[in-house]
Amino acid sequence: MGHLFLGKLPKTYRWKHVIQLLDENSGVAEIAETSFWAAQNGFKKIPDDLGFILTLTNIFKFIEAAQSTNFEESLNNIGFKVEKGASYFDVISSFKDKIDRDLNQHHALTDVSEIAQNSFTQNLTKYISNETLSLFESTSKTVQDSIQKQLKGKSFKGLMHEFYTTFTTQYLKYYLSRELPNHVGKNLRFDNISQHSDFDRAFDLFIRQTVRITDEFTPGWFGKSKFEGNLDHESVSKYTHIAFKKIRNELKRGF
Repeated sequence: MGHLFLGKLPKTYRWKHVIQLLDENSGVAEIAETSFWAAQNGFKKIPDDLGFILTLTNIFKFIEAAQSTNFEESLNNIGFKVEKGASYFDVISSFKDKIDRDLNQHHALTDVSEIAQNSFTQNLTKYISNETLSLFESTSKTVQDSIQKQLKGKSFKGLMHEFYTTFTTQYLKYYLSRELPNHVGKNLRFDNISQHSDFDRAFDLFIRQTVRITDEFTPGWFGKSKFEGNLDHESVSKYTHIAFKKIRNELKRGF
């Protein structure tokens, strides 16, 4: 996770209970539930995390620029320093540099801002890689066309779904993932690595289905805010409170 400082496993009853569930061969839903409740205090604070808001604001600004008729010019106009003929990696580097500058300026580097940034770039890279033959060999025009394609319409909706899936999964599993390998082996929760992988897939599916609650809300909010010229820090902060309230409520409903 780079330069994150999340510390050791929390010594709380709920996190101890997570580990106990693993030893007792509990199902993935029960482990997911306990994991969520153990992390709920931190999860509630995400919409008030300045680093996360700054990161998400930059993500939406980047998407807005990508949807314009002049991609490079629009990016430069809002502080993403992209030279003419930039490669995909140049574009992503400018995206990360812009976020890092904002976070450093406001002393707002946090674990959730890092997870958010990585979740977006990870999924955008995956989408673009599937679209182009090679990120290393593609021309600037090909890359820009592909980025713009992935950030419009149904593709945008799908990308944001993957963003929230990845972010929520990584956030809830950050500590749990450090403990799971200790439960792989004979007479343990997972007899082998394959069973461990099965657990990961089941947990990921659980989260993926849960964050669908944002699928219609996010594109609708983004389109309205873009049209009204309100893609600013205040607007994104209000959106984040609503989005994460929806996710929290859906997680609770699913348990």
